[in-house]
Amino acid sequence: MVIEDDQQIQGIVEDALIDGGFEPAIAASGEEAVTLLKGNRGKYRALVTDISLLGNTDGWEVARQASSHIIMTKVGSSVTLSVPAHNPVAKGTLRSLVRASGLTVEEFVNVL
Repeated sequence: MVIEDDQQIQGIVEDALIDGGFEPAIAASGEEAVTLLKGNRGKYRALVTDISLLGNTDGWEVARQASSHIIMTKVGSSVTLSVPAHNPVAKGTLRSLVRASGLTVEEFVNVL
């Protein structure tokens, strides 16, 4: 997956990957990339991202979302919740993680 908001750079990277025999998925924002990642878990084998992207989700956040954990942050706060992205996550583990993050159950559900 290639995440780049500059169309010219996006085209250069895409062409190079295609020339190398790859079939890259292209996203122009961090939010778009996270949506693709969540909808296609395990599909992408590599991530090429700009760090400074348009929108609220930067390249670092996308990279964290691509890992084995789902990262959630509370808007307007420095609170971060990292939940294992495997099934099943024990209820007690999830409850403990949510409590430690400072999120309410309603806030956690809304982030999903």
